Amino acid sequence: MKRLMKQVNTYSKFFLLTILSLTLSLVLVVTVQAAIMGIGSGAGLSDDSANATPEPIIDAAGRLGAEEFKDLSASFGEAGMEKLAARATAVLKKQPRSGLAHEILGTVAYYQSEFIEAEKHFNKATQLEPAQAGPWLKLGIVQMELNKLALAESALLKALKYQPQNRVANQRLGLLYEYNGEVDKAITHLTNGMQGTRSDYLGVAVNLGRLLNSKQRYGQTVFLLQPRVALDSSLPEAHTILATALLQNGDAKTAEQHFAQALNLEPDNATTHLGYAISLRKADKLSAAEKVINALLAKESKWGVAYLEKADILLAQDKLTEARKTLDLALKVGVKQESVDRRYLNYHLAHKNFVEAKTALNKIIASGASIPNDYVRLSELTRADGGLAGSISVLENGIKAFPESGFLQFRYGSELAANRDYKEAESALAIASKLLPNDLAVLRAYSLTLAKNGNMQTAAEAAEKIYKQKPEKAEALFYATRLQANTQNKEAIALYENILKADENNIVALNNIATAFADEGDLQQAEAFASKANKVLPGNAQLQDTLGWILFQQKRYKDSAELLSAAADSAKDNAKIQYHAGKALEAVGDQRAASAAFSRALELDSKAEWADDVRVALESLH
Repeated sequence: MKRLMKQVNTYSKFFLLTILSLTLSLVLVVTVQAAIMGIGSGAGLSDDSANATPEPIIDAAGRLGAEEFKDLSASFGEAGMEKLAARATAVLKKQPRSGLAHEILGTVAYYQSEFIEAEKHFNKATQLEPAQAGPWLKLGIVQMELNKLALAESALLKALKYQPQNRVANQRLGLLYEYNGEVDKAITHLTNGMQGTRSDYLGVAVNLGRLLNSKQRYGQTVFLLQPRVALDSSLPEAHTILATALLQNGDAKTAEQHFAQALNLEPDNATTHLGYAISLRKADKLSAAEKVINALLAKESKWGVAYLEKADILLAQDKLTEARKTLDLALKVGVKQESVDRRYLNYHLAHKNFVEAKTALNKIIASGASIPNDYVRLSELTRADGGLAGSISVLENGIKAFPESGFLQFRYGSELAANRDYKEAESALAIASKLLPNDLAVLRAYSLTLAKNGNMQTAAEAAEKIYKQKPEKAEALFYATRLQANTQNKEAIALYENILKADENNIVALNNIATAFADEGDLQQAEAFASKANKVLPGNAQLQDTLGWILFQQKRYKDSAELLSAAADSAKDNAKIQYHAGKALEAVGDQRAASAAFSRALELDSKAEWADDVRVALESLH
């Protein structure tokens, strides 16, 4: 590992310290059955290593030579090591196939910094007892010391094969993958390496928090580190990593406290000064933030990022003239024009200067430095004065620039749907659903558009994906309505019944289950649910229509006509309700009122499935 460390010049200081501290620790515990020797997962990991819980990883019970170590106690001194090595050597003379003895000799060699000798013994131990996790783990650790990283990875993976939850093996692999830049693998193994630790145990949690931040998983970092990093903790990087996550997670006040403590521990850390200034700004402590950033710039006069932060602080105070001068200085020290333009953009958006904001966005896009959200923002601003057509045009240009942006495809499809261009909207939303397969908003918009185009089966399938991800009331209702629209009434009824068990007065579920039972021919059940809906919310035209039409199907024409006439009076622009009222009024012989209702229905929707029925009825009535 020392050789490995020599090759690392730019890596995180704390990462190096953590790697170096994950050394072999010999623990020899005498039990009634056998001795246990292990590699501690906590000794020396951090300033709270006293909270670590070392895991024994060799159970000597039943292993060849185990009986020779029952009466030994561990000693970290030279004499203790020599005694242990002598006993292991004696065991090998009698029992040359004792993997346990080779493992002990390897551990002693490690503590004597004889890493090649240690590797030889651990290799032998793995050959003799390939299903023992301990020798593989120790072999991997020694090979990390020898900078044989590929071999170390292989050995540690073997250790996990035989002991999947081994904390030390997971931590070591996580650190190795972090060093190699394999972030996702590192996160997986470091997460596993934290399992079973106390809530105040730190260990490699700082490494894990840094990696989670790099993936913008700030909430997870806060959940991981906040219980473990007290404000009086003496690890500055732990405070900085947690503060960064808190800041991104919207807790500027607590972030400020951790940045302040990090600065107490490392007063000259420029990055922490910058984070502290940002946290003060976001906590609306603008004067204090300005003092901190000015002090930083006095020492780091060519640091462009610090100039940008100063400009943000000034803009937050509406000091536009000073901010302009600061941004000009930022450009002189090498800051890109795009970063400066974005400060102006955010300022104009915050102050609702929409004309200036559009100008700034167009400038950013023209420079080739845009991101997908720039087109979304511009489309929203364009829609305000150019209508849907202008918004759609902007989004089309955005998709040309970023064809793999699921968010742009989603917004484009949504705008097309708002423009009632459902066929094109379906195509865009289909692409969005492939690019963002787990996004609930995309799936919902896609399902609704499919339904508009009559693709009820696919609409129900999209709604099912939503429900499986989030089986809650709103999603259950949405899924049930899509099933019902696809004439899957029995499945829809089952969902509505579950909803009503938890919320017996849910109007949507009551109304829809009534229509589903009616479609299935169970008019008695349908009437019961529709009647309850009208009691919960009396006078609602839609609910009156549902119950009135069920009564009509039961040939209870008088009651039906009363309800449907009232619904038609309340919903004069609902074609289907006008049609239903016309049918009921026709049935009770009120030809004049029936003719008026039918005419109104046909005027509102001349292409409905019932339109021909209305035309025939009108001819007979005249």
